[in-house]
Amino acid sequence: MPYRTTQTANEGERKARGQPYLTKLRDFPRSLRNHAEGLSSKDSHSIVFSSRSGRRACPRSLRLNSDGRPSAVGGLLCFLMFLLCCCANVAAQDNRCALKLGDLPDAPELFGFRPGQTTLQIKTRLPRAAIGKENELGISKMNVSPDFDPLMDKSTLQGVRTLSIDFLDGRVSSLWFGYDNTFKWKTVPDFVRGISRSLNLPDAWQPWKTRGQQLKCADFELTVTFVAEGPSFHLVDENAEQTVNARRQAAEEP
Repeated sequence: MPYRTTQTANEGERKARGQPYLTKLRDFPRSLRNHAEGLSSKDSHSIVFSSRSGRRACPRSLRLNSDGRPSAVGGLLCFLMFLLCCCANVAAQDNRCALKLGDLPDAPELFGFRPGQTTLQIKTRLPRAAIGKENELGISKMNVSPDFDPLMDKSTLQGVRTLSIDFLDGRVSSLWFGYDNTFKWKTVPDFVRGISRSLNLPDAWQPWKTRGQQLKCADFELTVTFVAEGPSFHLVDENAEQTVNARRQAAEEP
């Protein structure tokens, strides 16, 4: 029997007995019943409205009739909205970045630099740059500004205004590129699209602060912002960050 005919017949039977009609699960098409199979109307109402997602998806005016009693139609709508919220959460989880640093290819926009390289490898690439003294946590730093070094071959860092490199125990733990207005990607969205193609990154970027974008992967983090006259790109080795935090905490303990 068609859904509407069944619903009307059931409604008529209950009205004849002087009972209010509330839509039952069996009155709905099978495709909808399968979503809530094994749940009573009370159970499904409890599951949906006791959850934060359900309360956020379903306003009180939709869940209740004007007399304050639960609304059968509103309850069904809210249940369907709750299912959509669950599907959205699953899709977001499937869209996470599971890449590791070792999975990243060499990107021309990073000019051959990558986390894990040794100080000797960096000095070979940038012989004029000085690496600071290593502190008690094992951290050392290097800052390069091609425009302020007249003897530096600027073609090795074309379009780069500044490059900051952090080392932990003699290996690169962080790369921070500041690009100038001659760089090919002029905006944060352009940079995100371009670097995602170069590094084979998933489309899982999230807003960061005012105008930035951030991507968190299995053992590294990427941040793109706009600084001064061009985009800025920060690549961090999360394992190295955790090591530094643990050492810092241990050093602060009495």
